[in-house]
Amino acid sequence: MSTRRLDFYVAITPVGKARARVTKTGHTYTPDATMKAEADVQWAFKAAFPGHVTHDGPLTILVLATFVVPKSWSKKKRAAALAGTLRHTSKPDADNVLKLVKDALNMVAYTDDSAIYDAHVMKCYGDTAGLSVLLGLEVGT
Repeated sequence: MSTRRLDFYVAITPVGKARARVTKTGHTYTPDATMKAEADVQWAFKAAFPGHVTHDGPLTILVLATFVVPKSWSKKKRAAALAGTLRHTSKPDADNVLKLVKDALNMVAYTDDSAIYDAHVMKCYGDTAGLSVLLGLEVGT
């Protein structure tokens, strides 16, 4: 079996998948920020891989969520963040960022995210916010 690599970049500030909300009348809805972020992920994938046929088979996913260092931080703290010695340990949670990307790519990149057998997500600091996504699609024998 061989693996087809699909990697793409989404130029957004990473957000986590928010829980569905319920109104007083019992109606459920997805928060706007989640819907917009999922649409951005889908758009970036479709732009990178026009004509992609939805994959129906095992796959892996790796997500790197990059956050901009806050302007209020000292030069020393900023340098540590950019060097990778100061980790991004605040919200959004890494698993919620991964969930957002996985759900956004359902029926776009692959048939169902249940086919993902290996998933990794990392959060870091950088000069530019964004999501780097790498899919490994197992194909043929």
